[in-house]
Amino acid sequence: MPGLDFDPLTGQHGIAGTSYRLQLGIINSKWAVRLIKGKETKATKVFNDGDLLEDIPTPQSIVSWTLSVIVIPDINSFQIRKTAQLLHTEAKVNKDKIKIIAPIKEANKINLDPVSNSNLKIQKQIGWVVQDDHTESTKVKKAESLGLESFTCVLCGVQIHYCPNCGTEFGKNDL
Repeated sequence: MPGLDFDPLTGQHGIAGTSYRLQLGIINSKWAVRLIKGKETKATKVFNDGDLLEDIPTPQSIVSWTLSVIVIPDINSFQIRKTAQLLHTEAKVNKDKIKIIAPIKEANKINLDPVSNSNLKIQKQIGWVVQDDHTESTKVKKAESLGLESFTCVLCGVQIHYCPNCGTEFGKNDL
């Protein structure tokens, strides 16, 4: 049954004496068991009877289906029975992990109200805006336009000999 969405609830447990593995899970809200050999799923059985949360397939039904599918003559059904019992007990423990999906008919459409820009909290940039114009010619033009022989700090009045952005030294030839 390729194309079915199998949601596993147990691990893949091997049948002793064979290269087959069994796994119990859910397909379309129904219990399912699949027979695996290597990386390929050989067969899948969906159990249509019973409630999903209450009726885990019995080990007897898993054994009878497995015996009808496996084509090994004189296979020991006791080995299949041990694997089926292990799957059954693991499914009892993991049945709380079942994802029940609501049908699309029951889903409601929700209309969202638009939010005005005044209600949005927009983070504003605080600080200086720095331009990356640090070529030699722009430094000379800025100094000549200001009429300064050296740069001085606006806050403390100290002469600046190095560019605070790129670290180049201001010399007498630059000014």
